[in-house]
Amino acid sequence: MRKSFPLILKSLYISIPLLSIAVSVALFFTGCKDDEFYLKDVPALKASENSFTIDQEGGDISFIVESTRKWAIAIESSDASDWFRIDPESRTGENTQTVTITARKNTQGPRTLTLIITTATLKEQVIVRQRGVYEVEDIYADDFGNGVSESPWPSVTDYTGWNKSGTGAA
Repeated sequence: MRKSFPLILKSLYISIPLLSIAVSVALFFTGCKDDEFYLKDVPALKASENSFTIDQEGGDISFIVESTRKWAIAIESSDASDWFRIDPESRTGENTQTVTITARKNTQGPRTLTLIITTATLKEQVIVRQRGVYEVEDIYADDFGNGVSESPWPSVTDYTGWNKSGTGAA
């Protein structure tokens, strides 16, 4: 009986490393999966372009929407009227879709259209500008910025975070 116990230990020393190598190899080959399968489970939304400018005469522009979910386009614009057409405005399922915006001739000043492409959890913004008969130029624009004064008694003259723009900003 005493002679068989070391023999069992010796066989365990050999079989345990072989068994662990076999299990590792089996896990390696069974653990490999197609990455595309996992990408389909992750919500994704992407527009190929985020900004366009259309000539005053009008015309078509196109961009690509890539999504793994159902998406729709909402219009968020202050001067959105009847001067454009979007095709398609929504899509169901996983796909890549070309979206075309057709703009009519502009007989007024420049106009802007903001498109919000949304899924249930994601959002993309595309801005479309159309040149007008006349162009608007900012001569001077100023805002308060987002800086903080270090002084316990802040003064407007001490503040340096102004955001000035336009041709008249010095």
